[in-house]
Amino acid sequence: MPYIDQDARDRLESNHFHPRTPGELTYLITQSMLNSTGGHADLKAEIHKHVSHYIGVFGHSFGTYNAIMGSLCCAHEEYRRRGGWCATTFKPLKLPEWRLRPVLDYSVEFYDSVVAPYEEKKIDENGDVYA
Repeated sequence: MPYIDQDARDRLESNHFHPRTPGELTYLITQSMLNSTGGHADLKAEIHKHVSHYIGVFGHSFGTYNAIMGSLCCAHEEYRRRGGWCATTFKPLKLPEWRLRPVLDYSVEFYDSVVAPYEEKKIDENGDVYA
C-alpha cells in the first residue's frame, strides 16, 4: 500500500533516496501514476527507474522480484479502486483512467523479461514442480 508515513514520503520526494521497503516502492509508483502527464511510455519509464533502483538496493532474488510484482499490483489496484472502477470504492476520485494500462503493461513486461528467466534458472538448479 502507498500509505507510508510522512518522514518516508519526505525522504523519497527529495530524490536523494531510493525505496527501502515494498511500501515505499508502491508509494513511488503511485506518485508516478498520480503525477504523470507524459503519456504511456513516459509513465513506464518512470516506473522502470523506481524498479531499477529497488533492484540496485536489494539485488536479484525471488524476494526482490516478489516485492516488485506486489508493489506494481497494489499500486495498480489501489489506483483502480480510488478511481471508482471497482465495487469497493467509497469516495471515487476523478483520476485519469489511461494511467492504469502502463502499470499493467510494465508488470507483464517485467515478469516476462526478468522474473521468468530467473524462474527458468531455478527450474534448472532445483527441478521443476510442474513435472
